[in-house]
Amino acid sequence: MISEKLRVFKLLLYKDFLVRKRHWKLGLFVEIAIPLLLFVTVWGLRNLSVQTSPNANFDSSITYPVEERYEFLPIPGTKIYVVPDNPFITLYMNEVRNCLGKDRYIIREFKTVEDMSLLVDYSYQRAVNEKVIAVIFKNDSMDSTTTHLDYKILLDEKVPQEIYKGLLSRPAFRNGFVGLQLCLDESFIVMKAKNDSPRMHMNMQQMPYPPHVEPDKIDKIYRVVFCAFAILAFLVPLCIETSYASEEKFLGINVLMAMNGVPNYLNLLSWLLTGLIFSLTYIVPVTILVNLTSTDSAVPFLYYGNSFLFWLIFTMHFVHLVTFGMHVSAYFTRSSFVVTGLLILYIGSAVLAKKGFEDDASKIVPYFGIIFPNVLLFRACEEINYYESMMKGIQFDNLFRVGEHQYGTAGSIGMILIFEMLGSIFHFIMANYIYAINPGKYGVKKRPFFFLKFLRRSNISTDNPEVEKFDCNSNKLFETVTGNVFTPGIQIRNLKKSYNTGLFSGEKVHALKGISVDFYQKQITALLGHNGAGKTTMMSILTGMISPSQGLVLINGKNIKDDTDEIMRDIGLCPQENMFFPSLSIAEQLTFFALLKSERQSRSLVKSQVTIFMQKLKLFEKRNALPKQLSGGQKRRVCLGMALVGDSSTIILDEPTSGLDPESRRDIWDILLKLRGEKTILISTHDMEEADILGDRVAIVHAGNLRSYGTSMFLKKILGQGNVEVTMSIESWCEPSKICNYLGSESEIISTDGSKIQLSIPQSPTLPDLLDKLEINKKDLGITGMSVSLITLEQVFLKVTQDKKENNLREAFIDTTKKLTGRNLFVHIVTGLLRKKLTYTVRNVSTLLIMLILLFIPMFCIGFILMDHFPGDDVPDPIPIKLDMYHDGRTCYRTNEKAKAFGDTYEAVTKESYGKVIENLDENISFMSALLKFGLDNPAIYDFHLIAGAEFISENDALNATALYNGIETIYSLPISVNLLTNTLLKTLVSPEYSISLETQQFPQKQDTEIDVLMITASEPIETFFVPIIFLFFFYPLVALFVIHPLKETLTNIKHLQRMTGASCFQYWGSMFLFDFAVMLIMIALAVISLVLIDAVLELEMLRSCEIFILIILFVLFAVNILPLVYNFSFSGKGTSTAIKLLSLLPLGLIAVETVMTIVTLMFQGYSKTMNIIRPIQKTIFLLTPYVSFFHGLIAFFRGTRHYGNCIRISRMINQTEMEHFLHCKDLNCINGTCAEPPIMFTKFKEDIALETSILTLCLTPILYFGLLCILEHKLIHRLIVRIRRNKLDKSDEAFEEQVKKVKHDIAFEVSRIKSRESDPSFGKEDIEKINGDNDDTKKHAFLAFELRKLYGNFVAVQDISFGVAQGECFGLLGVNGAGKSTTFKVVTGEEIPHNGEMYLNHIDMIKYGKHFLSQMGYCPQNDAIIKSVNAYDHLRLFARLRGIPESQVETEVRKWIDRLKLNFCASQPSGTYSGGNKRRLNIAMALIGKPNLVLLDEPTTGVDPAARRSLWNVIQSCQTTGQAVILTSHSMEECEALCNRLAIMVDGKFECIGPSQELKQRFGAGYNIQLKLDPEAPQNEISNIKEDMNKAFDCEVMDENSGYLMYHLKSTDLTWRRMYDVVDDLKTKYSSIQDFSVLSSTLEQLFLVFARSANKSERNA
Repeated sequence: MISEKLRVFKLLLYKDFLVRKRHWKLGLFVEIAIPLLLFVTVWGLRNLSVQTSPNANFDSSITYPVEERYEFLPIPGTKIYVVPDNPFITLYMNEVRNCLGKDRYIIREFKTVEDMSLLVDYSYQRAVNEKVIAVIFKNDSMDSTTTHLDYKILLDEKVPQEIYKGLLSRPAFRNGFVGLQLCLDESFIVMKAKNDSPRMHMNMQQMPYPPHVEPDKIDKIYRVVFCAFAILAFLVPLCIETSYASEEKFLGINVLMAMNGVPNYLNLLSWLLTGLIFSLTYIVPVTILVNLTSTDSAVPFLYYGNSFLFWLIFTMHFVHLVTFGMHVSAYFTRSSFVVTGLLILYIGSAVLAKKGFEDDASKIVPYFGIIFPNVLLFRACEEINYYESMMKGIQFDNLFRVGEHQYGTAGSIGMILIFEMLGSIFHFIMANYIYAINPGKYGVKKRPFFFLKFLRRSNISTDNPEVEKFDCNSNKLFETVTGNVFTPGIQIRNLKKSYNTGLFSGEKVHALKGISVDFYQKQITALLGHNGAGKTTMMSILTGMISPSQGLVLINGKNIKDDTDEIMRDIGLCPQENMFFPSLSIAEQLTFFALLKSERQSRSLVKSQVTIFMQKLKLFEKRNALPKQLSGGQKRRVCLGMALVGDSSTIILDEPTSGLDPESRRDIWDILLKLRGEKTILISTHDMEEADILGDRVAIVHAGNLRSYGTSMFLKKILGQGNVEVTMSIESWCEPSKICNYLGSESEIISTDGSKIQLSIPQSPTLPDLLDKLEINKKDLGITGMSVSLITLEQVFLKVTQDKKENNLREAFIDTTKKLTGRNLFVHIVTGLLRKKLTYTVRNVSTLLIMLILLFIPMFCIGFILMDHFPGDDVPDPIPIKLDMYHDGRTCYRTNEKAKAFGDTYEAVTKESYGKVIENLDENISFMSALLKFGLDNPAIYDFHLIAGAEFISENDALNATALYNGIETIYSLPISVNLLTNTLLKTLVSPEYSISLETQQFPQKQDTEIDVLMITASEPIETFFVPIIFLFFFYPLVALFVIHPLKETLTNIKHLQRMTGASCFQYWGSMFLFDFAVMLIMIALAVISLVLIDAVLELEMLRSCEIFILIILFVLFAVNILPLVYNFSFSGKGTSTAIKLLSLLPLGLIAVETVMTIVTLMFQGYSKTMNIIRPIQKTIFLLTPYVSFFHGLIAFFRGTRHYGNCIRISRMINQTEMEHFLHCKDLNCINGTCAEPPIMFTKFKEDIALETSILTLCLTPILYFGLLCILEHKLIHRLIVRIRRNKLDKSDEAFEEQVKKVKHDIAFEVSRIKSRESDPSFGKEDIEKINGDNDDTKKHAFLAFELRKLYGNFVAVQDISFGVAQGECFGLLGVNGAGKSTTFKVVTGEEIPHNGEMYLNHIDMIKYGKHFLSQMGYCPQNDAIIKSVNAYDHLRLFARLRGIPESQVETEVRKWIDRLKLNFCASQPSGTYSGGNKRRLNIAMALIGKPNLVLLDEPTTGVDPAARRSLWNVIQSCQTTGQAVILTSHSMEECEALCNRLAIMVDGKFECIGPSQELKQRFGAGYNIQLKLDPEAPQNEISNIKEDMNKAFDCEVMDENSGYLMYHLKSTDLTWRRMYDVVDDLKTKYSSIQDFSVLSSTLEQLFLVFARSANKSERNA
């Protein structure tokens, strides 16, 4: 079992590497180049910056001297205000004055805080430059009995709100705070202490600093930028790697592999492993890069750290990231939004992790990273930066030691790696689970709790000792199988399958209702049934995709439940949809599936077998071609080959020839017929002819039950009641009653339509004489052609599955004279297109929601950024200074023998403050050395958790107490250490009940303007670039979503259908632009409102009316540019997902390059001649794209408004004198929050990035993009090329068949008449309507095509064809794939431009008046041209309006066509959910609504079940009766015979014959068919004798042969019916093994194959 999984896994790896090889450009230039470019950019910029400002290296430890009290005292002259005022406080403050130094400070007491505030306010208003400190005692009644000293110190400088140092942190609490604190505490101790207390001497000392690197601030910034760039760089591999695996789901390939025994988890694992190997190509270079530097003055990013650990972090992150992408993509059923979804989650989670979890909540961040891998990567990069600053780097010995304390142990490198592993496992499991319950379009959904299925009792039989024999005698529609002639290959007994309609609903749908049947080995069984009959469910059970609810299934004697894997390897499956790997060649695809099934065969043997197989499939010449380079027939042959390779004994084929032309279909039939007698083959099809020819037996399933089972001949005899059908093409004067008189009273007319009559005649001994009589007298009777057939298998199917008789209603069409014209029609069309756009938007509201998310996420990010980088006016709350303000705070102490009591008290005080005392300091060395040793061993604890320490030395009745503080990272260490020290002294010397606590706060009236101004000016240039980049990072993917609708309409061809109705380029794109522009205006309004709110809430002072107006103008100009640019991408032919990726990532790439070029330009401006040449050229080219123009505009706008707002704020923070000398804002002349000059928005084109340049460019470039849109829409370049080539073409000298020449001469005569009319000077465009309404009988044709020719390069696709279609006539256009049918349709419908020829509709030149007359055409293309999210009602409303039906009649007409096409039950549902048959009905309704004069139907019933097909035929025939001309192409010969009055067979781009089908069959000698039903147990020698006798009697060949059946084709057309019947009747008498026979006319398909196989195989060159 394990070895087999490994073998399959190796094959999957082989497949994945082949796919990556095909996408080498994407891998090299995107997945590798972009991340490397980002890393190299930040690496290079850092080196350039650090070169001018190198880091400071401290290779040895630093010890600090003891600091005396006086070093911390306030500056002399400082005013000390005290609140409250009472006798004890006065006495106490005198003691404090003695400590501070008499007469050095002014101490003033106040009764209340309010009294003190009045004085401070007065001083501040007068801008008096004086130092003030206030002490507020919280106990107003403080006296000599007070045991708890609780006070607050107010400072006139900014009090740090952060507890750890940052980039802009300054030394705190040294300018008087600690000196005052020490005197206040010491004075209290002295007043409370006993007289015999030792003399105290208190001082401070900073703890030693181990060897380290002191990074320059710029280097610190670049290290943070490195973290951000790492997140950004891995976004590219995330999108690409996710698309590889998810694309297989969207294409259904994972389902196909699952049917071939490949579990989904194994496939995802293979993609993960190959991606991991591929990631080495950029992770390894990045690892090398961070170890290098380009200058001696800068150390590398990773100078001290372990390079292997760095590589391991990035590699584990890649695994985590890819599994995350697999998990997220599993929720999507469309590839369009996968990238957008990943983008939102990726960036959103990064912002949330950085801004949403602060302080104590920071510990959640690493756990949050289990879900979002980018969070862990950023955390890992922070740890790397920290350990580099410690000169240790990340090593194995500090793997589980966290550097950034606030994240706890979970934030260490070791835990990050563990979390990456856990996250990878979680995402991988979830990806497989979601794939199971949400498998996409092609898979079968499992219930959400499918993994608990072992808890349910199973009704499925697993024991199969003796399988009961299949009993078929109970129903006359089941043919008896005698004896043990056939061996069952598939045995099904009482098979049932039920589905619950909902998760918790008890209602069930019974798909299969107890089917029992045997499908025999060495036979082909055709499985027929309507859509929803249960065929697909049965096949899904047989292929192991789903489990049955009840019953037994044996395949070759093995139970499918117990031996699933073994059975799957022996089953070949060809699904209904074309499923293959788009990036693998034909040989590679077949080899892959062959190797999957060939467990014991060598690779070389399998490859040789595949080569032979490709030759059989006629694919050898295309062996190296990709699927996109194949025709439809070749694609189906590939799918068939994937089912047949590996020599599986059981083959299951689901509609293997759907959509193929007869010759391609026949090729596949030949392949299958050769396999007959070797394998068990089950084929599902809607093609009754296919089932008839291939099927040894036919099984008909209806409503979950098996209705009939037997040979087709048996079923025809039983249900045809022994009658034959005679179809005749007749002249217009023919009288059907005369024909009936010739045939006798028992003949019955089945149908007649004026040019064709169909009769039913009983099988009798006189039948051949009657048929001969008709042949002899057919000219007198007006018969031009005749064919004889049994009841068709389709009629058998309809009779077996008929539940009730259907009534075919034929309603009259609306009066076309009521259609709108002129201006009313113009407005009506525009209204219809706008309503369609509105409906589409409402039906796809998810797209709007994604747009809103993409809009508001950057707004929140921008708000956070500006809030962080701008100081607020609110004064923070008081900050209690105590040890527990640090999580896991640690202390240390040392005493001599006499001072041990102080050490014990210090430990107790630490514990009271929820701290811990470090106990493992080395006692054998000095205190400072012990601390250094501890710091080297535990850097994170030493830097971030060791807050305070103390040393107590008692000797000679004196106590020397030193407070040790940590100055490395902790800001509040100094006052905390003093407080711990004084509390220890107080409790030891006085009583443990005594204590001291303090807090600090900034004066409400005072601000530290210096640091605020520094923050403002330092952050301004960074924000100028960073804020627009953050916004556009989301906004450009937002505008990319506007491509979805036009691209889908282009790809599905529904846009062309709309244009055909008469909607002009201006109307179509104008309405699209108007609506999308309105949506853009809403987005712009929301964006501007959001920015205004941010400005108002944060008081940024950036946006006023003028600035808002400029911003709106900028946005609107961008919208006018971007929409036509996006529309141009709809002509790219790319898939929706690819287009969105291009429109999202390409602009971001342009911005990245432009940002780098801008920075480089600023750095080398004036120094590099090369840059002075390159930059203007590069900038001009980039500015032609609205992305870069808008980017420039936002930067320039934000630069001006941000500078203006900053200066207003600064002018409120500093006085007028300082403001006058403040150079940063001198140009605006700002005083007290008001600027005399307006914001500097325009710089007269002096700046490299200028707002005026951006606006000017955005004003001009719409001309370029709208012009390009018109060129693409009108195909002007193509038209010019065609016009140049048209004059150089030679007239074709091909020889045509006589009837084809005759038709061409008739068409030429009519064209000459039309041209003579047009040459009349009085004839003009106004005569068009008159001619359309003219009912002159002299007009022979409604539509004329004369000498049409179309070239593709030198290849002649259509070769001078001429034909006409009369009103009410159906003209059939037949041909193999590649014959030129589709090209002819494209030329007729205006999709392609002909190189030669003329076309007329109602005798008016279509080329000259194309727009007007395309509106008179209805077109049903071969592929479903629908908008999947819009229902049938909205589709038909759209086309009713486009065809000019008045609004008052639109609903009536729509409902009529809904009823007529029987779409009532699904009309309100999105059309994407329709079955194939209902989609075709909708397309036909769209073609017919509004009664166009000419209707073109390209394979209108492909994939439609027989009942629905008959219904559609009735609709088409009813349209003919109202005078509509129809041009039809179909691969169903039966359909052509039923509908077409005339047809033409097209071979190699030209007509080989033209005329009614019966006439053509007789004219070109298609001959006759004789079918013999034989006894399956007949001896072989008797069958050989029958063949010999048949060959002697006739010139014939065997067309079909299997056990119990022989079919001969008689080539001669001179035979009489009597002779054929007599010969076969004699054979039946002679040989008892002949049980029955039929003599029939040859089919239209046989005539078609005569021409198709004689096709000129040489190249058709011009």
